[in-house]
Formats: sequence, C-alpha cells, structure tokens
Amino acid sequence: MSVAVVIPLFNHARYIREAIQSCMDQSLVPDRIFVIDDGSSDDSVSAVREMASPLVELVVQENQGAHVTINRGVAMAADFEYVAILNSDDRFLPDRIAQCVQLMEASRQTQLLCTRLRLIDGDGVLLDPESGRGKWFREAWSVRESPLNMVEQIATVNFPCTTSNFFARTAWLMQHPFRNYRYAHDYFHLMEAVMDDALEILDEPLLDYRVHTTNTISTAPENLVLEMQRLNLDFARHLASRLAGDEKLRENYATYCRRAWRNRSSFRADTFAVFTAIALSQLTEEQLAEAWRALDPGKWPELKIYPNVSVPPDTLDASAGEQLAALKIAHKMKLALGDLQTLALRSRWLALGRLIGVEVPFDPPTPGQWQSNSWVRLGEQLGSKRLRAIRQLLSKL
Repeated sequence: MSVAVVIPLFNHARYIREAIQSCMDQSLVPDRIFVIDDGSSDDSVSAVREMASPLVELVVQENQGAHVTINRGVAMAADFEYVAILNSDDRFLPDRIAQCVQLMEASRQTQLLCTRLRLIDGDGVLLDPESGRGKWFREAWSVRESPLNMVEQIATVNFPCTTSNFFARTAWLMQHPFRNYRYAHDYFHLMEAVMDDALEILDEPLLDYRVHTTNTISTAPENLVLEMQRLNLDFARHLASRLAGDEKLRENYATYCRRAWRNRSSFRADTFAVFTAIALSQLTEEQLAEAWRALDPGKWPELKIYPNVSVPPDTLDASAGEQLAALKIAHKMKLALGDLQTLALRSRWLALGRLIGVEVPFDPPTPGQWQSNSWVRLGEQLGSKRLRAIRQLLSKL
C-alpha cells in the first residue's frame, strides 16, 4: 500500500506551507507529496522550497489550468496505489489519509472516496455555521440523512464540493482524467464514479475547506450555470456508447436525470432541456432514425414494461409523494365542489332565501358556517333533502 498527495498550486503563497504541513502531520504519512505550480505570480514557489522536505517534489510549469495541473500530478503518482488531491489553500485533518486507506482497503469496489468537511476562513478559523456559506453546506450535506440513494444524492447537490475531497485509486484517476472545466471538474468525476457504483462517502469531517475572497468559485452565477449545462451535455455524450449495452448504467443514469431536475448545484434542468432540443435539431432525419433503431427491445428489457402499470410507493421520494397526494386531494375537492354547486343551484329552499334577501352561505361554506346559518337549519328541519346532502358532502371535505 502506498499513497501520494497531489497539490495543484496557484498563487497561494499564504496557504501552501499549511497545506503541505497538514500532509506531513498525518497519522499515516504519505509516501510522496507532488506539488505542481501552475505559473504562480506570487511567492508560492519560494514558499514550497522553504519547506525543504524529502517528501516534497516540486514541479513548476507555465499556467495551463487546474485540470492539466492535476492530471500531471496524477501521472507523476502512477507508481503509487492511492492518490489524495489537496488544493493549495486547503488542509487535511490529521487522520484523513489513515481513515481513507482503511475504508478503501475494505471496499475493493470503491474507486473514489470523499469525506465530510469543515469550513475555515482565510485565517484558518472555523467558519460560523450560521453564515451564508455555512448554512448552504449544512443544507447540502443534509442529503446524506435523506432516503435518497447515492446516485440521487449526487444528482441533487455537489455536497463533496471540491477536488481536495478526492481520495482515489491512482489507476482509476488515470483512466478518468480531469476535463477542462473551470468550476465543476470535480462534479464530472463524482458523476462518473457514481454511475458505476464506485463512489463512497466517509461521514466524518477529515478536510478543512477554505472559504476566502480568491476562491475560484467566486464568480457570476451565469458562468457556473452555463458550465453546468455544458458539463451535463458532455456527460450524456460521454456515456452514450456504453448505455445501449449496460442495463445497470441506464438505470443509474435515468435515476440521475430524474433527480437532477431538482439539482441545487447550479444545474438548471429547464435550460438543459432547451439545449438538448437545440442539439437534436442539428441531426439529420437519417441520423435521428439511426439513433432510434438502437432502441432494440431485445437488448433493452425496460422497453417491454408499461411505465403506467403501477407506481410502487417506495419509488416516490418525499417531495414527489407529497405532490401526488396534493394532486389527489385537489381532484377530490374539485369533484366535491362541483357536486355542491349543483345541489345548491337545485335547492328551492336556498333559492327562496336569496329571493327574500336572507344571507345564504355558499362560496363554498365551511361545515361550521353551514351549521350556524339559521336559514339552512330551518330548511333542514322542514325536511329539505338537498340541504342534508350538502351537509354530508361538507363533512367529507
């Protein structure tokens, strides 16, 4: 068993020593720490050299972006079994590597592991949990206490949050290189892993994620939203060649798509649907027909099942179940109110009351209003069948 840490570094002279030291202070010290400076213009490189540790290997390159930098670090770690990624402004808690290795050794199917995290500010002080960012992360991580499965959790929100939270098998990372996204390349990897049931979450805070003014994520909303649309389009195209021959993958991707309509991490399903329609419009009729012919019922058993036969209760999440119940209640109310209106219009006693100027409750009335109305009570005492029928309907609402 061997572990390497990859630290992509860019203009974090203030934080890089703390990041490296957090690796050296591990209860299970990594075998190597690869620091790749991506063209920093501050004193970041000098700060690394001051550490003067045989564990640390520094590489300096011209600025090429985070994805290139991390991929280079992973390639340098090819001879190590595990890779932990740590962004240069974050820090590991002392037992992170040991606990991650223990879990990965016990679960051979797991390829990518993330843990809970703590939020710290620019000075390394724990962030107020009632701050705006603190509340968002608390809500995001609450998905772990929900009945949603792992695919649905990742589709709902990017709660792992950062590539600093990645502890992975090196071979898997080399087979799944990071892509050229500015804000969300971590999300693409989470989606890849969860599709193959290869993602695991350790529900213990083992990472300090720093929130400060120079975070990459600090940007205009449209930049994040547009990149998330592109990422999901890329992801669909990335899976396309495997979907036809892998029923389990189709099931996971369908689950992801259904849940992503309520995503809380900058993905807008409404605009994604429009982008998809635009992309499909670029296909010729023959290209569309060719894609359609791939839907072979012999290979896609789910095509042989009527989707409207039944809806098992356990397939509905709480939100969907509540919406369905509300629709059923509204439908019953609509039918009942229609019956009430018919009975009221046909009631000669109510018509007489309106004619002589008596206040008649119907807009529609509540059972209490109906019971307290003297004209209604008199009509019931005189034996009006329609008034009794109205009372019975009101008691059911």
